[in-house]
Amino acid sequence: MTISETSDEEFSFNSLFLGTLEKSLQLLMDDSAKNSFISHLEKNCGVRRDEINRSPELLSDELRNVFGLGAAKIEELFLLLLFTRLGLSYAEKARYEFSDYIREARQLGKVQLVQATPPQKLSRRDVDIISALMDDGRKSITQLAKETGLSRPTVTNRLDKLLKDRVISVDPGLNLRKLE
Repeated sequence: MTISETSDEEFSFNSLFLGTLEKSLQLLMDDSAKNSFISHLEKNCGVRRDEINRSPELLSDELRNVFGLGAAKIEELFLLLLFTRLGLSYAEKARYEFSDYIREARQLGKVQLVQATPPQKLSRRDVDIISALMDDGRKSITQLAKETGLSRPTVTNRLDKLLKDRVISVDPGLNLRKLE
């Protein structure tokens, strides 16, 4: 399938899949290790970056080859993030393998993508809040209000709307050393 033959839904899932893979790896390792793993998939497995989602079995196998027992944690984090980003609930299922979850996410995600509201233009207030959070995502409502010149209730309402509309998201970070 060429780019011109790719549907908007497929393109969206591909982008979401790759972004989620990169985010999962980034949460667990530094950028050079993340980039090395993706380069490994491209060079040693003959799969292009934008085609990784079409080979979930290959991805799973290579995660196990490279990360050993740690691959299960990477897969679990990836699936949790992917389902969350699609607005779906992730739950472990008996006899489900990594590729089964990917197929399910792709199918259920199509419904979510079709039902999604079209993107809205961000207000200057939203941009100010997002910019402040990009500096430090842990800022309090009070800090955000002070930096943006907005009231606390305005910041709270804008943040709630941005989160609800999935313009911004809160992604967990994991310290693998603490999980040992």
